[in-house]
Amino acid sequence: MSIFKLGFALIATFLGGIAAFVGAAVTYLALKSGEISVSMTQGASAVGHVARRASEPQQFWNDLTWFGLVPLVVGSIVAWFSWRSLKG
Repeated sequence: MSIFKLGFALIATFLGGIAAFVGAAVTYLALKSGEISVSMTQGASAVGHVARRASEPQQFWNDLTWFGLVPLVVGSIVAWFSWRSLKG
């Protein structure tokens, strides 16, 4: 295995693991508390919203999918495939 492929696989494994961990933490905490908070900056001001499972179920599940489940699944797949390439 060349040094470039080795470095790429190590970085992909590391970043995939981080993404999977963050996705799992966001999913667990959002399901436990029943709300998910999303904030971002637009220009010079901060914009954010809190979606609650009881009052805004569609927005809650949409945010949970994009910020919790997608990083969990994609990060796990990336980490698994890159770990497999390191082992093989």
